[in-house]
Amino acid sequence: MDSMDDDDDSNDGNSPNAKVLTSKTISEWCQLVSKDPKSPALRNLLNAFRDACRYGVHSDGPSMQRFQNARVFYQIITFVLSESDNVFCSLLEIQDDANKGKIMNLRNSKKWQTVDPLLKSYLRNSLDLLSQLTDNKILAFVLTRLRASVVLFSAYPSTSSRLVKVLLSFDDVTC
Repeated sequence: MDSMDDDDDSNDGNSPNAKVLTSKTISEWCQLVSKDPKSPALRNLLNAFRDACRYGVHSDGPSMQRFQNARVFYQIITFVLSESDNVFCSLLEIQDDANKGKIMNLRNSKKWQTVDPLLKSYLRNSLDLLSQLTDNKILAFVLTRLRASVVLFSAYPSTSSRLVKVLLSFDDVTC
């Protein structure tokens, strides 16, 4: 897996070579990642997830043009939020009983260095998505899925504090 910088816009909708994402393409990437989390398709999905998370912020911008239709947008969001925790735990070879101490010990490992940019991208983009949602059903889904990733947030104190700030603003949402 190549490293990925979620602030790198070279592969977003601004690129003249950016292709429109179809449901078929996303389904293929999801299958590849489900079979093998180390698949290069993970990077593709996380790049698409980044663009999907920016969709609401730049609704008339180039990121929106990357999606064939709204179904593709929701397909990306749903798969990544539903499966990322399992994918990252698999890549890091951690069990369900992982805690902050285990995560912090892993930060010095070679496998962490490989997964770190992907994980950081997923967490940051999830927070970007969360900060712009207004529909309570979708908001509850995102919060529920991020709850599964809370232990992964512990590796990034500034991202964790962002999560707390976002959560404090949603006092009327029930997960």
